[in-house]
Amino acid sequence: WFMWGTTPGALTNETPHVQQNLSNNTFVFTVSNLTPNTTYYVQAVGKVGQVQFSGSVGTFKTLASLPGN
Repeated sequence: WFMWGTTPGALTNETPHVQQNLSNNTFVFTVSNLTPNTTYYVQAVGKVGQVQFSGSVGTFKTLASLPGN
């Protein structure tokens, strides 16, 4: 799953926790209703048994408006 938010130290939103096949080392989630022209911070999280793993925090910025608008 992914943890995400608009402050790097407070990733308070998360995607559903679902089991995924990671044979190709990738996983994808779609998040909607993001605020335009906003920087978001995201961190991948996984769990094997009782051990939780967290990746590095990355960033992306949403567009100011949808293309064509």
